[in-house]
Amino acid sequence: MINREQLLDSLDQLDDELLLEADQARQQRSRRKIPRGLTAAACVALVLLATLTVEAQSGAVSSLLAPLFGGTRTEIVDHIGSPIGVSVSADGYTITADAIIGDRYNLAVVYTLTRDDGQPLPENLRFQEWETRYKFLGFFGIGSGGGSLSGIKNEEDPSQYQIIEQWSGDVPLLGRMCRTTFGGLVQWNEDGTETLLAEGPWTLSYTASYTDATETIRLPETVVQNEYGVELEIEKLRLSPVGLYMDLEFLTVLDDTPKMLDVPVSIIGADGTETQLSGNCGANYTEGDTTANGHYTAMFPVPQFREEIAGLRICGTVVWLPES
Repeated sequence: MINREQLLDSLDQLDDELLLEADQARQQRSRRKIPRGLTAAACVALVLLATLTVEAQSGAVSSLLAPLFGGTRTEIVDHIGSPIGVSVSADGYTITADAIIGDRYNLAVVYTLTRDDGQPLPENLRFQEWETRYKFLGFFGIGSGGGSLSGIKNEEDPSQYQIIEQWSGDVPLLGRMCRTTFGGLVQWNEDGTETLLAEGPWTLSYTASYTDATETIRLPETVVQNEYGVELEIEKLRLSPVGLYMDLEFLTVLDDTPKMLDVPVSIIGADGTETQLSGNCGANYTEGDTTANGHYTAMFPVPQFREEIAGLRICGTVVWLPES
């Protein structure tokens, strides 16, 4: 009998066009309304749009994704990233989904917010509402995971902001239909109040289509312990140029063990440098369980070649990777 892991791996290998055709066929066969599914239990950060300079880079995809990675690793970004080019306008403002990059469990999308009259956008902008939902064959929901939203002012064109959305989930994201909604564009004032500039909403739909360069790495039996005394066995590691995913077995589940855990992870480069990751770690258990399955997911701040990663430091324990 096929298990959950094999099923997820199989779904992840399906061609994006086949997913889209299957979903369209399903919609034609039935007009009944599908119940609203569960969105991810997201650690959402609606961050004030910062004022930074984005340097345009050569290469179509790397230029679109420059707000995310700057001018670094354009050869990787151009190879695995994909343009989107979907726009929606409301109340004098337009949002365009420019490009997407990711792997099996992580993705990032860069959007452009534009003022339609060409006038400069004010400082200290944020959205009051933001929601992304992922659909596979008609059903929404991506299990558990987390997302964040941030922004960068375009110094070359003051009528634009670049918006960066990042997501990590515990089921494959590649090939899913995405629907992202922004609402309530406001300016944050120094006195703590907000001025509503445009109500919206702005809803964009597209397919999470990009090149998945995920590699499954088998590790020797590795057990680490976090600061709360929870022992974690790393069962499987999936590594890509843009992030990592670990299947975990929680060997000790205490009465007060949270389902979202603090598990510090950093990359150890081949040159000896370490880079701390900001990821999501979750456990799946019910009351009375003494062990549990879980996962850790994180995107890299800058794309990495596989040969540049020598190992990981997980909860203070160094785990060296086999040579690629």
